[in-house]
Amino acid sequence: MSRPRVLVWAHLGDGGTGGVQTVILGLAQGFRDLGDFGIDLVWFTKQGDDDWLRAELPHGSRIVHAKHLRFLPKATGFTLRRIGRTAEALEIRNSIISDRFMRGSSVRPAHLAVDLVHFTAQSSFFTGGIPFIYQPHDLQHEYFPEYFTRRVIASRRMMYGANIRAAALTIVGSESTSEDVKRTYPERADHVMVVPLAPVELPDPAPLNEAQSASLPGDFALYPAAAWPHKNHRTLFQALKILKDRGLGRPVVLTGARTGQVNLTALAREVGVDDLVTHLGFVDPGQLATLYRRARLTVVPTLFEAGSFPMFEAFQSGCPVVASHVCSLPSQAAGAAVMIDPLSPSDLAEKLNLVWTDDSLRATLAVRGLERANQFTWRTAAQGYAAAYRRALGLPAAESDLRWMRTHARF
Repeated sequence: MSRPRVLVWAHLGDGGTGGVQTVILGLAQGFRDLGDFGIDLVWFTKQGDDDWLRAELPHGSRIVHAKHLRFLPKATGFTLRRIGRTAEALEIRNSIISDRFMRGSSVRPAHLAVDLVHFTAQSSFFTGGIPFIYQPHDLQHEYFPEYFTRRVIASRRMMYGANIRAAALTIVGSESTSEDVKRTYPERADHVMVVPLAPVELPDPAPLNEAQSASLPGDFALYPAAAWPHKNHRTLFQALKILKDRGLGRPVVLTGARTGQVNLTALAREVGVDDLVTHLGFVDPGQLATLYRRARLTVVPTLFEAGSFPMFEAFQSGCPVVASHVCSLPSQAAGAAVMIDPLSPSDLAEKLNLVWTDDSLRATLAVRGLERANQFTWRTAAQGYAAAYRRALGLPAAESDLRWMRTHARF
């Protein structure tokens, strides 16, 4: 009997997709560390832009690109184009995989046939009847509809609802997100599974370039986040202004993509803290590791977060964390971070300054953070995904699956 095959969606370019790329890298590292678990993996990547993943893939993995895929008939393609006009924000693009391709055919190599598709993000394609696992990382549009157009909200609800209802299993990274999905789609509550995410091991610190080094303050708080509205840079800048007005300059270094939705340079100037804000833009993982090591603290004042990779990365690096008391972040931190009200600039100002000035507190947070990060590994997460794959495929649970369900850490 042939071994089951799972296609893992990894069709991303390097550096442009933040947390989703981190999840895919973590999955690759976790499955590599887990070793053979009786299922073969096929990775669907972006041709010519997948070097970020290749070196991390477990032994025996196969890579396929869009050129390998058989497209559906024109009628279905026309339907998809019509859907695409109302679902533009969901990136229904790149590829449509038909049942003939997924199950193999006389004109396609049989080794490309797969039995299950794992979508690692809310983006998806038609699987032609092949069972699939859906992994929406959050339902932010239900909490902050003001950050989305009515058309995008309708698109998200259509896509999330269709996928969650059709998926063999929906995987989320935290109990908080699990409750959101179950509350929004109660008819699928029995098909939601929590597999906690983990920190991806940062590479060795790499030197900053000349321009980055020249712009870096001597002491600084670090906030690695793309310029999305929910990342709440405004409250952070307002907190800096409160401290500045007290004669307490607390420089902040920002990293992350400049999305165009929030002009952080203009916002810092508007609030009056442009002299305290340095935006380095996107930095590579080695440079980010350097920044965590050099930062006095990491601040995560987000309004919404299903789970924070910067929090875990800071924990790994021994960097104290100040973070919002929202969603899963309090349970993710579990006492290893100072929590703040993200709607209160004064609360953020007070606690940022407390951690900045209290050497003993920073040392305590560094120890607690490292202990907390060590409770989560991608090998453990991979065991959870392996259990999910077997469940979605209708295979008997392995003893390792039962052990994982009894013992794995959750948040």
